[in-house]
Amino acid sequence: MLKKLRWKFIGISTSAVLVILVAVLSLSTIAIFSRAASRVNEILDYLSKNEGYMPKDIDVEDFRTHYTIEMFFSIRYFTVFISSDGEYISANTESITQISEDEAKALAEDIISKGTTRGHMTIEESHYMYRVDDTKSGDGMVVFVDATEELETCENFLKYSLIFGGGCLIGFFIIVTAMSGKAIRPIARNIESQKQFITNASHELKTPVAIISANAEVLEMMHGESEPTDNILSQTKRLTGLIDDLIALARLGEKKKKDLSEIDASPIAMKVCESFKALAESRNIKLRGTIENDIPVVADEKGLEELFNIFLDNALKYCDEGGTVSFEAKRRTRTKGLRTIISNDYKEGKDINYDRFFERFYRNDISHNSQKEGYGIGLSMAQSIVEAHKGKIRVNYKEGRISFVINI
Repeated sequence: MLKKLRWKFIGISTSAVLVILVAVLSLSTIAIFSRAASRVNEILDYLSKNEGYMPKDIDVEDFRTHYTIEMFFSIRYFTVFISSDGEYISANTESITQISEDEAKALAEDIISKGTTRGHMTIEESHYMYRVDDTKSGDGMVVFVDATEELETCENFLKYSLIFGGGCLIGFFIIVTAMSGKAIRPIARNIESQKQFITNASHELKTPVAIISANAEVLEMMHGESEPTDNILSQTKRLTGLIDDLIALARLGEKKKKDLSEIDASPIAMKVCESFKALAESRNIKLRGTIENDIPVVADEKGLEELFNIFLDNALKYCDEGGTVSFEAKRRTRTKGLRTIISNDYKEGKDINYDRFFERFYRNDISHNSQKEGYGIGLSMAQSIVEAHKGKIRVNYKEGRISFVINI
């Protein structure tokens, strides 16, 4: 129990920190990239406004981002001028050494042919952003700005953030792993104490209940049957059943993996389905069983039989009069595993919170005055059995039928 809770605590804590780190890193990276792109776009707009040249009398108040005059003269850019009919006019490559005039011409013609007005390109590991605009004379121009420094800054930020975030996550995992045992121990102790209390209390209750039942039987022998003694015997029988179920429920969590072995689920399913046919007939309910042959599954034979009993009993209990209960057992995959589907007609099941069905002592009738027999712990026991087998249960309601799907 302690080990299982400990790893669950570690997993939840680490997952939460991972989600926070990813969110913070994503938002920070987006902000940095947006700022870098905004800066380059401002420069492109300024160059377009000034006919593709960086003027000597730069007005820094035209920019939203903080700049100094010296920063503008360190910007690497080039401009290609194109006539209105698409012919090359000239190129300004004075502010860049990597690109020749012929290369600039070829790049501009390629962009014009594609019909794009803004974009990004990579040339020999350098990154450029470009913009196509018109000059005051009516000709066209393509302005390119070297954005390598901005993008490398963003890439370095992302790289070191990932390293730092990964280191923090590993550190957090180590700390949580070291401290988790101490943090979870009181919870595990409390759960074990509750189980022990249920087991001890149930055993202690058995004796007085047996004495009450025996005294009621003696009274019947002395004075004959009467309504009070019948009620006493009926309720003591009901209470004995509840005690037995509480003990069984407390012990289910103690089942270990070594108790499980590979068995054939088919004969068990057939046996349980056959045992409920008479009860179904007495309640005017049709019981249909569809069971495949040879269903290998790693399970506990008694636990699997109890699981089938619980779900079939529950289906017959809540099936509409004259309705149908379906019991289907088949292979989960081509190799091993069991899928069981138990469904029944249930007109009153439309607006029910099925998420609470597996809570202990939960009854849809909150007054607990339902005419249906039971204590509200059958499905809780079924869930414990399935969990002991590392399986899953889901429930759904559609077109007047409730279905339980169990995968083991």
